[in-house]
Amino acid sequence: MKEKQPIGIEELLANLRHQKGYTYLEVATKLNDRSITEKTVKKWEKGLIYPDLTIIYQLSELYLVSSEEFLQAKQVSFTQGFNSIHLEGIKWICYFLDITLKASIIMTYTILFLLLLVSFLAFTFLCSQVNKSML
Repeated sequence: MKEKQPIGIEELLANLRHQKGYTYLEVATKLNDRSITEKTVKKWEKGLIYPDLTIIYQLSELYLVSSEEFLQAKQVSFTQGFNSIHLEGIKWICYFLDITLKASIIMTYTILFLLLLVSFLAFTFLCSQVNKSML
């Protein structure tokens, strides 16, 4: 049997919110903390910021999930973040475009590939122009 991969706190929070059918605003309201807005909840789910311990306890009560599970997921997120330095930029893309991390990574690599292709085509065009001018 395949072992279940640990998930980060971003994915855990998004999954729990979707399971309950809550919006970002509903989660922020239910946490009853004026410093937490729907943007804050969205940033948690995109991994741009992480909830502190007090908020984790409130999230635990809201979603009926142990605080330990949230803390383990937060540790997974930190580990993944340290292993991938470019992930921070990709998370900001997720936040601004409101897309998943996987979609953002695919989009980022597609854009990089297209830029590389255009650069290569421009280089070959310039080389052919130089060769023509030398003749």
